[in-house]
Amino acid sequence: MHARLEVNPSAAAGDYAVRIHGREVPVDKVPALHIIVHKDAADHQRSSKSLIRRTLNLSPWWMIVLWAACALVIFLFVFVLSNLIDRMLADQGRAAVYLVRPEDGGQVILFAWARAMACRSACSSMSSIERDSG
Repeated sequence: MHARLEVNPSAAAGDYAVRIHGREVPVDKVPALHIIVHKDAADHQRSSKSLIRRTLNLSPWWMIVLWAACALVIFLFVFVLSNLIDRMLADQGRAAVYLVRPEDGGQVILFAWARAMACRSACSSMSSIERDSG
């Protein structure tokens, strides 16, 4: 069973009990639906359970979409910026050190991936003294 409820715009604000039933069902056997009529749109906004809807009049789902889009833009910006910094350091013959770990007879130093790819020939031409001291 479907029902459509329309309220006259001049209806007084308040809480109304409505019973929707078929012809063969007694009225007292049907539970009452509570319809709340607000005096205006601002009153409807103030009655919302959502703090976001009450204060900004936006759906909380739109706020989640906005937040996710901002987070994605920030993450992409940081990723691009870090790659740009790695490339600029590689152009200068420098690199950011990401990991230093001890190994038999010395240390293993890991640099940025872009740096390692950009200076493969320069790094291999360094003498062992330069590598250990530098």
